Amino acid sequence: MLDANTLNFGDLSKYDAVVVGVRAYELRSELPGANQRLLDYAKNGGTLVVQYQRDFAWDGKNYAPYPAKIGNKPGDPLPRITDENFSRKIPEGDDPLLNTPKQNHSG
Repeated sequence: MLDANTLNFGDLSKYDAVVVGVRAYELRSELPGANQRLLDYAKNGGTLVVQYQRDFAWDGKNYAPYPAKIGNKPGDPLPRITDENFSRKIPEGDDPLLNTPKQNHSG
């Protein structure tokens, strides 16, 4: 877990990947201000995974590097793309990002 100081001023290049959780932009007040640092980290070769994008909750902010929009008409319920019967097939099944347990680093 990156603390606010590391997120805003630390050397992100030492991390193989940064994963931004599902509600991070809503719950971590320092994250929107550090967003450009995260995009720069990705642009410079880092792996940035943002688990969820909600344009209505982001209040028109463009945190993603490219716009993403799932089409629906005003008044329609928010679309959900879910298939509980989906068969997971990973082309590179030995990739540690998908197979290594999350390690808890404190300090």
